Amino acid sequence: MKNKTLRNLNFKKLLEYPDDFQTKHKYDPPINCNRFCIECEKNGEMTNACGATLMSHGCDTDDFEAILGPRIINRDEVKEPIMFLLEDPGGDWKEIREERTHEDDKNLKKKIPVKHYYFSPSSESWPQSVEEVKSNGNYYGTYFAYVMQKYSLANVYITNLVKCKWVGSKRSVKAEDTCVNLYLQKELDEFLPRIVFCFGRIAYGAMGGRFPNLREKCVYLRHPAYRRPSKFFSENDEKIRDALNKLKQAQPTNIQP
Repeated sequence: MKNKTLRNLNFKKLLEYPDDFQTKHKYDPPINCNRFCIECEKNGEMTNACGATLMSHGCDTDDFEAILGPRIINRDEVKEPIMFLLEDPGGDWKEIREERTHEDDKNLKKKIPVKHYYFSPSSESWPQSVEEVKSNGNYYGTYFAYVMQKYSLANVYITNLVKCKWVGSKRSVKAEDTCVNLYLQKELDEFLPRIVFCFGRIAYGAMGGRFPNLREKCVYLRHPAYRRPSKFFSENDEKIRDALNKLKQAQPTNIQP
């Protein structure tokens, strides 16, 4: 991860990964991580064993390049900070997560990304077409790689509104407040996105409600789990293109004397 502050937030405060942690498709052996955020548990905001268990972390363009190699760069490269925001970690995939016991409290266990880099593409190179993404079947990491490549996005940061998935119980507003204050607010303050592409109505609504000063920067996109792929790609492409065009038009022009 390029930004040291964001790296520490994700891999020291949210998940305590080793100092020599490097971005990879898969990890063998799994990453050693026995300390992770338990703020909601300590505050009593999680009231049963079926609460927050699935965890995620953020990643950026540099992480994708570590996996896929350098992007194909053109002169229209977008260097401004662009955030991809989703709601929360979904899917209890064994190839990504492993349950770990917290080092300081043996009664607390969570499934955290230690076998596979969260959000990473499952392709071996940068996808050049929609057909490649469809055939790959990964509408998360591989789709995000396709968007970065297609629109020449050089500075993307991907994260979730909240970092734990509440399973078997409804996530409380107080718990969401805690997570946003501890993580998302700091991510926004550090990254200072020019555009926030919000995947899904929950992420989009939460951004507009919690951060009214950023509402004009937020763009609603179809969530990767949307079940109509053709509409998913075409609608998102149109909105991404429009938002980037507006961003380019807003850039100051260098006037030669």
